Amino acid sequence: VAWLKQWGTPYFDTVQGDFLAISNGNIYVLCSCNAVSGLGGGDPQITVFNSQGDVLRTVDLLGRSGTESIVADDNGVYVVFTEKNIGQIIAKFDYQANDPIVWTARNPEYITHIALYGDAIYGVGRNSVESYIVWFSRETRNTLRIAYQDERYFLDAIAVDANGVYVISATFGTFTALKYAHDLADTPLENTFSGNWMLLGAAPVFDSDSLYMVTDESYLFRLDKSTLEIKWSRTDVGDSTPDGAAVALIGD
Repeated sequence: VAWLKQWGTPYFDTVQGDFLAISNGNIYVLCSCNAVSGLGGGDPQITVFNSQGDVLRTVDLLGRSGTESIVADDNGVYVVFTEKNIGQIIAKFDYQANDPIVWTARNPEYITHIALYGDAIYGVGRNSVESYIVWFSRETRNTLRIAYQDERYFLDAIAVDANGVYVISATFGTFTALKYAHDLADTPLENTFSGNWMLLGAAPVFDSDSLYMVTDESYLFRLDKSTLEIKWSRTDVGDSTPDGAAVALIGD
């Protein structure tokens, strides 16, 4: 361990799922902090660390709630939360600016996870009757297309690379991987497996030909990116292990 940092309030703060992002060597952590009641939830807060673990800035997003996701690349940092009297928004974040919220755009549907590719921001979410994928332009700040899925799907993870948009749906008894073209126009490639696994907000990660994802009870899966077939799965670690909340690749 090169360094370890503790921060936040004396009460119940939560950092989970895709609440961490890296851009230009800095680390962005989205926290739901409660410095008053200690009952959990509370105001969203973004803390920025450099590569040495030094805190560069902490931004309290007062008046906002419903923090869902933060993502970044070398062109920017983007966060999803709820703005009072407006609804859920996507915001561009710059910790060096006087007002770190550079711009905001209202989401047409409620989004739980987002991913970046080129000019696009892709998000997944669900309402009482259907799930959906939203394609949003960073340049124009407009929604370009929404692809809807019926109530059979519980879309809860997304990742994007040059080959397409990958979305994972997990419900009790079924586990489905879907692959869309970047424009979300065509019927997606789909593969469904049996199993009582649940995702915990962990985005899949890639290598050149495979997609890796982790579920509750720390089950690890490797899928072929072209066919979405399972290459192998590690489901023999037992129910006593901690829930899997993230997955990353280092070397091979």
